[in-house]
Amino acid sequence: MGLLLNVDYSDPLARARAWKILRIVGSDVVGEEEAIDAYYIHYRVPIFGGRVSSPVWKRFVQLYINSPYYGKIAPLCRLRHGPSLRAAVSLLRAFVDYLKSLEEFGRACLDYTSLANSLQQR
Repeated sequence: MGLLLNVDYSDPLARARAWKILRIVGSDVVGEEEAIDAYYIHYRVPIFGGRVSSPVWKRFVQLYINSPYYGKIAPLCRLRHGPSLRAAVSLLRAFVDYLKSLEEFGRACLDYTSLANSLQQR
């Protein structure tokens, strides 16, 4: 189960999309559930309320969804596979970078500006 209520996490298409995203991201730090979330928060209007295995991921996604960056990019991705895929890859790479900063410094400061800068570098 992931963050989104309007996604079937066992659907073969959702899982195939997740594995494609994970291959592109190239990190074993994030899993299938996060990849599905990252794709579908762009592809569809997300309906939150599911259970998530990582509170760090949940907080990261909440901050992202409320950012001005997401407000601009989400309408461009809706029901479009290519843009949703690229946005998901960028989001997961930014999350991996965030996790690395947590590991290195024991704490990371995450705000809208640093999140937007990280995503725009992708």
